[in-house]
Amino acid sequence: MRTPLQAAVALGDTTLFERLITLGADINEPPAVHGGVTALQTASIKGYYGLVKRLLDLQADPNAPGAVISGRTALEGAAEHGRLDVVQLLLNSGVETCGSGRRQYIRAIEFARGKGYPIVVKLLRSHRPWTEADQELLEDETLLRLDQTLVWLAKLHRMLEGHMDQATDDYETTEYETSEYEDSEYEDGDNETSDAEASKDDAEEASLNRLPASTLEETREVLRIDDGTPGLPGDAIWAEAYENWSSEFPWSME
Repeated sequence: MRTPLQAAVALGDTTLFERLITLGADINEPPAVHGGVTALQTASIKGYYGLVKRLLDLQADPNAPGAVISGRTALEGAAEHGRLDVVQLLLNSGVETCGSGRRQYIRAIEFARGKGYPIVVKLLRSHRPWTEADQELLEDETLLRLDQTLVWLAKLHRMLEGHMDQATDDYETTEYETSEYEDSEYEDGDNETSDAEASKDDAEEASLNRLPASTLEETREVLRIDDGTPGLPGDAIWAEAYENWSSEFPWSME
């Protein structure tokens, strides 16, 4: 069940949105348990840059947890749907990527990678240095599970540890003849496949996902700054994308 404000944001109805704000609607109303979203999460997922900015100005919580089942934080939702401009805006607004925000940061990266948005992955990874704690969380098999409640995650960890222990016992009680695997054609073929996949991944990383033209109007002035002032996280990536789009949208250079 969505609140009227959440529904207005989902529809992109700014008139209704402003009316509800005037009437005192709670912009941080939590999401429904199963697949629900806050107003900011909705705007982020749908890529409504203007509404995201307006909500942040109204003190919407960018770190609000997602729904208990199949939920997404604002950063996760924006990354999963390739909303490069919204991801940048959320990062600039101070969304947490360390400490309690580390999990949403890693999940955002993996959602973007899984959906085929390498430029979003690049933007997120450039936001701050990658740490050992990040890598450990990345390898956590519960990272992308639908249910992200602490109780369920703890249960999953126990289940996974049980499977690991069982696998170890099975391995130790089984005799393996390693000689038959030496110089096998399977190993060579596997390496060839990996090389091909790696080349494909490199090509994907080199590509840029286009943003809607409406986004350029709000970012072009920032990208033109060249007075030595320190830029915001990811500005270099924005500049690279902007150069590629300027020929297609000549009005943006006027």
